[in-house]
Amino acid sequence: MQESIRSTLALVIIVSIVATAVSWFAMGADIDGQTWAWRVGSPACGILALLVFLKIHLREDAVPDFLARRCKNFFERDGFCFTVVPAVRAECCFLDVFFQNRYANRSEATVMVAPSRGFILAAKLRRVVVEIHCAPAAFGVARCRWPIPSKYQGKKQSLDVAATVRYPEGRGRLLRSRCGIYVGRVTNTLGIEKPAHVKLRLPLCGENDEDGDGQEDIQIETLWELEQHEIQEEAT
Repeated sequence: MQESIRSTLALVIIVSIVATAVSWFAMGADIDGQTWAWRVGSPACGILALLVFLKIHLREDAVPDFLARRCKNFFERDGFCFTVVPAVRAECCFLDVFFQNRYANRSEATVMVAPSRGFILAAKLRRVVVEIHCAPAAFGVARCRWPIPSKYQGKKQSLDVAATVRYPEGRGRLLRSRCGIYVGRVTNTLGIEKPAHVKLRLPLCGENDEDGDGQEDIQIETLWELEQHEIQEEAT
């Protein structure tokens, strides 16, 4: 909702600039009441839209934006924000999914990362699917085992990213204002509709084990969450 409001305000600002320029420079010397209405109303409308846009954009967050501190850009689906980071532990490859909820109620998300479709040279990598139950405004990480064949290690790879999110009790109050790059959704058959894309350099880990589905090797850790009394205050 907030992103659509921002887009609408940006459109109003652009239209106001164009209308102001036309009314002052393209309407000729014959000036009537309608012309003056455009000359005065257009910039006034643009300034008002700009002030509202800045108020929304610069609004102070009610909780720390840990995800923005962790990375410059991140993804989002309906208020659930996340980023994906390759990692190596004990000579094994992992894909870490850092996440944070923007709203005051808990969310349930499914995140999928898979080799980009339609690329002839796309690596034959195992897709990662992780279910994340995220507390209100919580920040955490899902560490997913991600075996990578040795011939792909150290190379850049384009990946599709998507997510599906639900809020069992509704989203509640917005606690973090910054939104992420919007991603498509994960379907019920674990397909992807309109994914976002990211290009990552795959880690060097010496791992070449492609057995199993890897889903049993997912660990989710909450790194920060609201205290119970803060949750009750946000709900009211």
